Amino acid sequence: MREILFRGKRIANDEWVSGYYVVRKRPYFKGKGADFEHIICDNLVIDDSNDKQFVDTIPITYSVDPETVGQYTGLTDVNGNKIFEGDLCLCDRNISKHIDKKVFEIKFDPEAGFFGESDTSNICPSDFYMCEIIGNIFDTPEFLKAGEMP
Repeated sequence: MREILFRGKRIANDEWVSGYYVVRKRPYFKGKGADFEHIICDNLVIDDSNDKQFVDTIPITYSVDPETVGQYTGLTDVNGNKIFEGDLCLCDRNISKHIDKKVFEIKFDPEAGFFGESDTSNICPSDFYMCEIIGNIFDTPEFLKAGEMP
């Protein structure tokens, strides 16, 4: 079974957290611009024995900025780091005849049905293990600009 994780930036302190993504309706804020709370849950275990599902632990929850939430691709980079949507990766190996060195953003492509780079199809997901995460579109967007490599 594949690991389904999400990552988001905490509202309280701008730290990154990963876990399960939950959108919780907050009726007591209705009409005040905060009808929903976006949460990443850590330490959540769901027991589905005996045909019943229940939370087996007390989850640790973090309110996150919904604009920063990205899903784990199921892939890792050259250093073994998990690759999430919104990550910026550097491919400095000649894995394709079209690419020598390039920074690209990880995005989900609904037409292809998999995560890939944002602007071309020269790198396929099976090549991500040869790339390195160098940042993300929220903390280091300048790395996407032409000629700016870390």
